Amino acid sequence: MDPHSLYNSRLEERRARVAVEQNRHIQIGNARLALGIAGAVIGWQAFVNHAWSGWLLLLPLAGLITLIILHERVVRARRLAERAATFYERGLARLEDRWAGTGEPGERFRSADHVYADDFDLFGKGSLFELLSQARTRDGEATLANWLMHPASPEVVQERQQAVAELREATDLREAVFVLGEDARDAVKTEDLVKWAETPVQMPLSIRPAAWVLSALSAGAFAIWQLFGLLPVFAVALVAVGGFGLWLRLRVLQVISHVDEAVHDLGLLKSLLQRMEALPVQSPRLRALQQRLATDGHSASRQIARLHRLAELLDSRDNVAMRVIGPPLLYGTHLAFAVEQWRVQVGPHVRNWLSVLGEFEAL
Repeated sequence: MDPHSLYNSRLEERRARVAVEQNRHIQIGNARLALGIAGAVIGWQAFVNHAWSGWLLLLPLAGLITLIILHERVVRARRLAERAATFYERGLARLEDRWAGTGEPGERFRSADHVYADDFDLFGKGSLFELLSQARTRDGEATLANWLMHPASPEVVQERQQAVAELREATDLREAVFVLGEDARDAVKTEDLVKWAETPVQMPLSIRPAAWVLSALSAGAFAIWQLFGLLPVFAVALVAVGGFGLWLRLRVLQVISHVDEAVHDLGLLKSLLQRMEALPVQSPRLRALQQRLATDGHSASRQIARLHRLAELLDSRDNVAMRVIGPPLLYGTHLAFAVEQWRVQVGPHVRNWLSVLGEFEAL
């Protein structure tokens, strides 16, 4: 199928999907309204007329919670379908030569001192960059701009052309990168992530085993107190754990605050990397890029997922239960050690992974 027919066909499919999700959105909205009215009626009958049991309110409440969860999924599915439709609309605009002014002009890459950028209209409205760039992350845009502004050897150019020829057939991949990358552009702060990953560690990792010993001591002492009533044993354990925690408190807080600043929506970054890693490739350039995403036998997406999980666990410290049982078990301290261990093992590779992702997008 030629590109024009393929894009038209897929655009109709994506628009149909948008319509389906919009229908679901309306239906769920009506259902929520009906459950709200039902809840009001039950509440009136239960607490004003005293005719019904107040426990009946649990039924519409459970229904509302379920519909809220479904509604969020439907809204996201509709948003993704709308972005997919935009991907094909922009593709058709390029094919029909009506693309000027509809894409990213790349003005931030313009340099008055560059030898040929202005002469060849590399950047700005209707520029070569706007025509070529389908990148949805900052790294992808920066890579493409760098290629346009700096020469490469014939061998490198040929490798890129081979990779482009292969990726040209990967329509699903290009759609997925466009759709996912729209969130990543604003949510994933790659500069902050790289800076954080390469900063020297704050925690003394050599004493990490001591933290595990003290946590085990605290849990064991609590069990002894509950089984045998020996409160002094638990009190001594709490003093030991508390002293250790206070000694490391400033470092732990520093680690946690820096993670909060640098790590945002890593699930998006993981999804983009997974797409790149799973792509069956043949060209030397693409194979070399995929190899750079493997670190010590672990994929980049798996390592990013691991960091994402640690960030979620750090957020769980705000849970009421964790506020009670967390300090005696050194919960936050263990997480800080785990984050610092991740930076030691993986941090030096983050810049390379983002560079690979940027080149994939530029290609």
